[in-house]
Amino acid sequence: MRIKAMVIGLLLTFLSGAAHACGMNSDCPVEGGGSYRIYGPQKVSEPGAAILFMHGWQATAGAMLKNKALVSLADRLGVILVAPNGEGKTWSFPGSPSAHRDELAYFDRLMRTLAERHGIKAEKTMASGFSMGGSMVWHLACERGDRFLGFAPIAGTYWDPLPEQCSTRPRWLLHVHGTSDTVVPIKGRLLRDTWRQGDVDAGFAFFTANAPIIATDEALPKMACSHWLRENQTFRFCRHQGGHIYKAEWVEEAWRTMHADPQG
Repeated sequence: MRIKAMVIGLLLTFLSGAAHACGMNSDCPVEGGGSYRIYGPQKVSEPGAAILFMHGWQATAGAMLKNKALVSLADRLGVILVAPNGEGKTWSFPGSPSAHRDELAYFDRLMRTLAERHGIKAEKTMASGFSMGGSMVWHLACERGDRFLGFAPIAGTYWDPLPEQCSTRPRWLLHVHGTSDTVVPIKGRLLRDTWRQGDVDAGFAFFTANAPIIATDEALPKMACSHWLRENQTFRFCRHQGGHIYKAEWVEEAWRTMHADPQG
């Protein structure tokens, strides 16, 4: 009965959100600036659980929630899907060519809004994203790592320079990248003689403090995944043979792997 009451309460928060005239098809405002879109499945498996998915360069939250595969994974998992909107259709993390806003302040406001309006709990939320959105996920893992359940960036990592240190410790991170990616190569690349996309291996070396790889497994199907454990932290780097792409199934498998992991 208690779980049923919690689910009913969550649904009511979505109905109250309707007063903001937002959801899947229109932007929801964040107090203090910024916006997001949101999708709630009919059956919620765990109240408060959510996946944040950050769009890539020149995309939008609306485009993410028009992706039927992403919406379907939310239905299968029974979790809320939230798509934040990047200012200027991109993200302004350190090293980025853009400097539209303070992203950490935006995400702090966003998570407070999601908690108050929809009952979402950061500690039950996995942050994921593609390309520039994946890079934003890495920076959240560094600066807000202790607030989220885990992180699943795809085809995007730190831009140079690497952080000197992280202010928080992420519990769990799984990164997916294509070995044939030429848009955001695993080893990084220079853009316009000014900005440099970072080296994914260097990012992991920074996060893991060069701890030895304990295993090479298949955390995600048809991928080779390196696996580190460090002081109650779990990191995985999964490589596929494709290019600069993302698949909703990778986000779903990351969620399932995170929950199956004893340290996740």
